[in-house]
Amino acid sequence: SINPGNSGGALVNLRGEVVGINSALVGPAGGNVGIGFAIPINMAKQVMGELIAHGTIRRGELGILIQDLTPLLAQALKSKVTAGALVSEVIEGSSASTAGVLAGDVVVAVDGRPIHSATGLRTAIGALRVGEKTRLSIVRKNTSLELTVQLAEANTISTLLVKGTGLLSGVVLADISPESAAYGQTDGAEIVAVDPESSAAAAGLVAGDFIVSVGQQSVHSAMQVVQTAGWFDRLLLLGVFHAGGTQYVAIP
Repeated sequence: SINPGNSGGALVNLRGEVVGINSALVGPAGGNVGIGFAIPINMAKQVMGELIAHGTIRRGELGILIQDLTPLLAQALKSKVTAGALVSEVIEGSSASTAGVLAGDVVVAVDGRPIHSATGLRTAIGALRVGEKTRLSIVRKNTSLELTVQLAEANTISTLLVKGTGLLSGVVLADISPESAAYGQTDGAEIVAVDPESSAAAAGLVAGDFIVSVGQQSVHSAMQVVQTAGWFDRLLLLGVFHAGGTQYVAIP
């Protein structure tokens, strides 16, 4: 079980093996009755190796924005593939752009390992090292392709900042940074800044929080947060990860 204050401690299996680093919990009363989350030990070991070798965490990045390929999106795109990571945007000059990845592609495997969601792709790429080459299996207009991409260091690609509109006016968002991903926060959007005079600030949003859902729908990027929030003209419900736990925030 994971209790408040356990973050950073070892998660041990019944054989006494360390299998993860405790990171967060979701429980109705903040105690151990609920769901616990931990960073996989293999990811933690990779981070340790990076710190020893370089003194900092170096993360590889493809340079794409992705989202889940839902059945509705698959139908709209006339895609025979019904699961995977849908590429919504390719950053110019990125590794993915150089390799030939295009918006609308669906990533279905990385080095032969199936990918069923955007989170699955982020996890697979997060386990690779800067400069390492990886093979992406993609489907483009129902044609299967294999592309080899060499991962660039994440901080060599400029961070895409997205300004909120409507009920999110005054909020500046960014996709999850490599530093946040290293601590287990791999999905959603990071709040970079909040106008202190905005409705979002009055509702309790602060820089450093993460928006993980909009209207009880999971979100995977800063752009998706803004686009989904645009559907609401009053009373926007957000799922916000703050101080090791997720809570709901309503913006009138």
